[in-house]
Amino acid sequence: MERYEEWDVSIPPLPPRSRLYRLKPIGIGTPYVESLTSYIMRLAESHCVTPQALVQREIFPLWNQTGTIQNYSSWFSKFWWTGSPVLNGVSPITAQWVQVLQTLTSNDNLHFLTMLTWSELIGVNNLLRRKKAWCPRCFQEWRQNRQIVYEPLLWTLSAVNICPCHQQTFVTLCQHCQETQPFLTRVARPGYCLHCMRWLGNNLVSSSTETMSSITDTFKMHQWQASVTSELLAAAPKLLGPPSNEQFAITLNNYLKDYARGHINVLARLLKLPYQRLQRYLQRGHVPTFDSLLQLCYSLSVTPLEFTVAGTISSQETRQFVLDLLPVLSSGKRKHLTDDDVQRMRQTLEFVLEVEEGDPIPNLQQIAQRIGYHVNTLRNRCPDLCHAIVMRRMRIGDDARNQMRQALVDALANDEPLSLKAVAEGVGCSCASLYKYFPDLASSVVTRYLERFDRERIRQRLQEVLSGNERTPSIRELARQLGCKHYFLERNFHGLYKQIVLRRRRERRKQYQDRMERTYAEIREAIMELHQQGIYPSRRRVVKEINKPYALRSKEGLEVYGRVLKELGYPTETIKKVGFGKN
Repeated sequence: MERYEEWDVSIPPLPPRSRLYRLKPIGIGTPYVESLTSYIMRLAESHCVTPQALVQREIFPLWNQTGTIQNYSSWFSKFWWTGSPVLNGVSPITAQWVQVLQTLTSNDNLHFLTMLTWSELIGVNNLLRRKKAWCPRCFQEWRQNRQIVYEPLLWTLSAVNICPCHQQTFVTLCQHCQETQPFLTRVARPGYCLHCMRWLGNNLVSSSTETMSSITDTFKMHQWQASVTSELLAAAPKLLGPPSNEQFAITLNNYLKDYARGHINVLARLLKLPYQRLQRYLQRGHVPTFDSLLQLCYSLSVTPLEFTVAGTISSQETRQFVLDLLPVLSSGKRKHLTDDDVQRMRQTLEFVLEVEEGDPIPNLQQIAQRIGYHVNTLRNRCPDLCHAIVMRRMRIGDDARNQMRQALVDALANDEPLSLKAVAEGVGCSCASLYKYFPDLASSVVTRYLERFDRERIRQRLQEVLSGNERTPSIRELARQLGCKHYFLERNFHGLYKQIVLRRRRERRKQYQDRMERTYAEIREAIMELHQQGIYPSRRRVVKEINKPYALRSKEGLEVYGRVLKELGYPTETIKKVGFGKN
């Protein structure tokens, strides 16, 4: 008898399947790790649906299983515009959404797309931006290199203002329509403006690393903040466990013991923190905000990663500031200056000038106040050293002004006009500073930016709105369509602007009147129907019948209600003429 090969026809065990596609997060373990809001947008795009459909049909029902949220419409309206930034932070809502998304996608590492790893070390306040900020050059490079366009977690933190890769400040307004961008909206797409749907990337900002590195001490601090925050985000997956608040308090107490000899006021002055706040940090249970943690680490010349994870004091010398090292030479009492007093004064000013070139130094007023003399005394007794300090401070200011001038010249040379605000953000100063030092260049940039609009086309569009019979759009809606701001229309087309505003106001008033007339007819119909059924038409029953809670809150609605009741023979003496009383 011939024997055939035996086959195992039993069904092999299948691994568990996820409800949604297991989309891999971008950049975990790198400084440019993706944010959770960006992941939600890409997850919706991978399923060919909008973020609104994904959140409302998949994420929200699983998150709200307990039924804590009843008014869905109000909650979603608030969430899309103001509530979504919290998803990238350290709050309990963040942890709940991470758990829901991990359940739906079978990804177990989505908490690295938020700041949850550091939740015991930093507070919720001032951690995240309310609106998006981005680096246009990063977007443009990813698009040109055919890489996935996304939004890093680093861009969502309010303490980070500079791109570590391109050393330029983040942009917060669309270069086309000058509108801000919420983090997560109903139809959001990474790299594109929510309002005009145009691309947010470009290579127009030409601020080089070499030029930017010498302008101001503030910019240098921003560079340091971006660098150490990138290091913090990259290290999160490599930690054995999340750092604890207890370790933070222990490390801070070590600094208090070794560098301030146990004096809290000395350490508070070095860290530029209020005494009471530092005292709370030393007691376990209180945590700083993220920007306070960065300021604290910057003052101690350590990175946040070293401070929070290593638990040991860095071998680097603790950062000191010139004013804290200057001795008090006079008690403030009037006395004749001796040669020894003048010699000590000169030694103090020479010590100030020994600070490395490029580092900030205090001005003469601050030095005089610190050592106990009037500033005129310093100028009279040590004119050469005072002049050297003034010239040293002016050189730092000259570098900043040279950078401003170069940025304005580059803006005028670009193919596409840039707004003065975009130029100011690229340099790290205000528009007022550009106008103050370079009024002609600043005015040229503004004029060139305004000339990008085709005024004749805009005029024709406004006239079409006035001559047509269609619904009149709002001024802001028209401005978005034309790629400008509403106040540009008001300034340059004031007559047409005013006509459109008045026409839309009349239309909206007419719509309101029509809507209220329909509501009053529904009130009358509901009262008559309840009366025919033998039920007293109370205000509560009428509102429930027409399903419009606001209907009887107006004076006109109450008058209609009272008039119909009077026609049917019901007493109307107790009906409130106006108000929002209980039904």
